[in-house]
Amino acid sequence: MQATPPAIVTPAPVVAGLPFAPPKLLRYRTVQTRAAAAGPIHFTMERSLAFAPLPGGHWRATLTLTAMSSDAHEPVRGTFLVGMTPFLHVPVRIDLDPRGQVVAVLDAERTWGRIAASFAAVLADMEKRKTPEPFLSQFRAFVAQQTGLPPADREARLAETIEPFLARALPALKDGETAPYAAIRPSPLGTKLATSGTVRRAAGPDGTALYDFDLAEDSAALGSAAKAAGAAPARPTMRQRISAAASRTTGMLVRQRIVTTIGLPGRSVEMTEETAQIP
Repeated sequence: MQATPPAIVTPAPVVAGLPFAPPKLLRYRTVQTRAAAAGPIHFTMERSLAFAPLPGGHWRATLTLTAMSSDAHEPVRGTFLVGMTPFLHVPVRIDLDPRGQVVAVLDAERTWGRIAASFAAVLADMEKRKTPEPFLSQFRAFVAQQTGLPPADREARLAETIEPFLARALPALKDGETAPYAAIRPSPLGTKLATSGTVRRAAGPDGTALYDFDLAEDSAALGSAAKAAGAAPARPTMRQRISAAASRTTGMLVRQRIVTTIGLPGRSVEMTEETAQIP
């Protein structure tokens, strides 16, 4: 009787010092906290992230917004729900290579059509509520810009939706190392800003790899100098402190906390976003 040969075990590709071996299903809850006159308000979103293996070590990821809620008063709560409803239960399907890099976004045009509907719904709600200027005009221009994106840019925006959950987006550091870091980061102002600062990796208390970022908008130094000279900054400045914990076995985000401070003339506004895996 011929002996059965031993199984060949192919190790998962290593990215940023961590493997990429996602489980079949993960669920995440994201809570955004913002200051309001009556106290903090919260915006909560829950997402499912499913992975199916494909030939050649590739993966098909399906990211779906499954629930949303807010304890904000009207009209803020209504605007949030109106804007997010078109995304609810609409899967974004993304093919990844063995290292977790995006290969393609499936049904990109159909999915982007839902996003365009979301923008249009929010704008219609703002017009109905007679949102004051210049906020209405600014948002109208933003909607025109987003809905006018060419197909390649639309697909890139959809591909970005999975990035926050993949540890491969984190820098390749060893535990205890600190390094300079620069990245284009989304801001609560609805734009993306060039930021720079430092990142440190450490061993998390639960066996995760813990990354701590301290980042500021590149123009923040100029704004601080202008303020020190008695002049208001020409535009808002941004600082972000980010703590992200990633699994050493799956290469997926376990939890993340982002504290964003927006510097405005004469005051600052702080917003917090916390994301964590849930059962």
